[in-house]
Amino acid sequence: TLNADQVAKRVTSNTIMIYASAPSYMHGVIDPIPELSKVAKRNNIGLHVDACLGGFFLPFAKQLGYDIIPFDFSNPGVTSISADLHKYGYGPMTRSVVLYRNEDFRQAQYFAYPKFTGGLYATPTIAGSRPGALLACAWATMMSIGEEGYQERVKAIVEACRQLASGIANMEDLEVCGQQLPTLSVAFTSDTLDIYRIADHMKDKNWSINSMQNPPCLDFIMTLNTVPKIDQFLADLGTAVKLTRKEGADGKSMGSAKIYGAVGKMPSGP
Repeated sequence: TLNADQVAKRVTSNTIMIYASAPSYMHGVIDPIPELSKVAKRNNIGLHVDACLGGFFLPFAKQLGYDIIPFDFSNPGVTSISADLHKYGYGPMTRSVVLYRNEDFRQAQYFAYPKFTGGLYATPTIAGSRPGALLACAWATMMSIGEEGYQERVKAIVEACRQLASGIANMEDLEVCGQQLPTLSVAFTSDTLDIYRIADHMKDKNWSINSMQNPPCLDFIMTLNTVPKIDQFLADLGTAVKLTRKEGADGKSMGSAKIYGAVGKMPSGP
């Protein structure tokens, strides 16, 4: 997660905004938004919260009584929040929303060009005109699932992540990293094995796991489809660990192991 003290030290007269995640795609953890809110407020700059993953997850987790780091407008320094309807809102792809603390911030989003030969051109988004059908589908989806439906889905995912994190923590050579419950994903790494080879072996078992770097780790984002399959995932992961351990340092790098292994050795710049 971001370190609020380090962020504060890097704010200059050229800084217009701080960016935070709720939660991050890489590890499924929420940045210290209350502390970042104070930094933003003190410096009179914006604080945008990227809740594309958690926007339709964290509020319902809070309703269920889970201890959630405040990530929304309850923090006085938060000026905008983004959330994807097509993730845990279960709507169609490409539907997202951005929320502003007040109309003054929203007004800056609009673009108007009065000298256009076709007449006054004004648009609230960069994309200009956009189809309304997908937005209607997203609304219908939300109305169909309902508040209780979202709560049920969130609870199932949180408990599945809890089971997964516990299972991984009890595996030799693996370590859960950045764990923060409740969560919608579990990230894990290894100090003794090539974590990317483990990912390749899991791919052979038809599991899709996100490979991360700095530090090298894997992140498994939980969905309703994977909730009832955690026992199988842990069994396959145990097999993947054993295969990687057996291969040792001379094991052949495949797929993501080969790609990320090379990236890790590349210089950071010219």
